[in-house]
Amino acid sequence: PAATYIEVVCTGTEIPDGIFTDNGNIKKFEAPNAITVGTGQISGLSGLEELSLPKAQTIAPDALSGLVSLKSLTLPFPGAGTPLSVSNFGELFGTDSHDQMRPVTQVMMDGEQETYYLPSGLDSLTILEGCGELPYGCFYGCTMLKRVVLPSSLYSVGEKAFYGCAGMTDIWCRGADPAVAYDNSFDGMRLTSCKLHVPYDTSEMYARAAGWERFYYIEEEAPLKISVVKNIENAGVIYGLNEYQY
Repeated sequence: PAATYIEVVCTGTEIPDGIFTDNGNIKKFEAPNAITVGTGQISGLSGLEELSLPKAQTIAPDALSGLVSLKSLTLPFPGAGTPLSVSNFGELFGTDSHDQMRPVTQVMMDGEQETYYLPSGLDSLTILEGCGELPYGCFYGCTMLKRVVLPSSLYSVGEKAFYGCAGMTDIWCRGADPAVAYDNSFDGMRLTSCKLHVPYDTSEMYARAAGWERFYYIEEEAPLKISVVKNIENAGVIYGLNEYQY
């Protein structure tokens, strides 16, 4: 039935070619161990809304083409290629036009331009730990993006990385030390309304850092508090969080 909501988890290190046809019922797909994501492996999932590829080391150009319904995306780095040769965000989706896809023209560092077609409803992006750099013009013109999470490993936000992202409402920065940014990294954004979320007790550093100081609203996350109770006198195990941010 059209209303069926299907979640798929692929646990292998590779996504088998040709296992997915156009199935509008698959709404969520996660490949937690996939190392390589090739062209055509998941692009037939026209109904997919949530996609997570946390361990990918190589993502082919056009690997996400055809995902017309995509709303939420989790990636280890923000474009096609590898962490050391990452391209702009649009190359993940390719240059072939589709219904429900929005044309986005991105400008490269050498001045060349390319028009890509991205899902109109893609409003949430999470970039995972390990990513160190957002290249020049990475999200240039991606007006559909509303919420972006940036990892604590990020050390550089390239020139015009978020140029023209006028729909952005929230950016979460996990790093206590602000990444290097340029005066034009956030040009074309509504910096008086987009909220910058930063770790506890770091708002002053962001307010003084180049690029970041342009944000009008800088909001600190609440301090982390952990309470523990012993279950056996002089013995036992205390269970707490598996992950925490500095």
